[in-house]
Amino acid sequence: MKTNPAVAVTGIGCLCAAGLNLKECMDSLFSGGCRPHPPRRFSSDHPTVYPVFEIYKPPSAGGSGQQSNLMLTAKFALTAAEEALGNAKLNRKILAGKRVGVCIGTTTGSAMNNEDFYLDFRSSGRPHMDAITRFLKSNPAKVIADQYGVAGPCQTIVNACSSGTDA
Repeated sequence: MKTNPAVAVTGIGCLCAAGLNLKECMDSLFSGGCRPHPPRRFSSDHPTVYPVFEIYKPPSAGGSGQQSNLMLTAKFALTAAEEALGNAKLNRKILAGKRVGVCIGTTTGSAMNNEDFYLDFRSSGRPHMDAITRFLKSNPAKVIADQYGVAGPCQTIVNACSSGTDA
């Protein structure tokens, strides 16, 4: 029987409702500080306000240039990748041009949740295509590969809460 070679994890990046980096997440989880709260990123007319877990503060990645127009999921992935690669002492200069694969697991991918596009479609039947272009340019794995100049297999797994494990 053939066995797979060992894989070494050299860096970790984390971004979730518990914190905006690995230290914040671990501190929050071990202190019991991660609790749902009323949503801050969206509002609803529903009479009951249900608590949610959300990342309220936008990630620092993708703040300028080409990345500024990325969808939020891609910005989240890029923020976690920046932390993981920094933790591993890797950067664009070291990685550029190397055959490095990028595989990301997410439950949302770059989901096309663009209310303006749908409102425009419903009112005119001919929505502006900027939202589609933004969606197509926001594949999380491709964004990371482009950011670090790597050339290798590139895939975003989008299926369920097990996406990270599948990736």
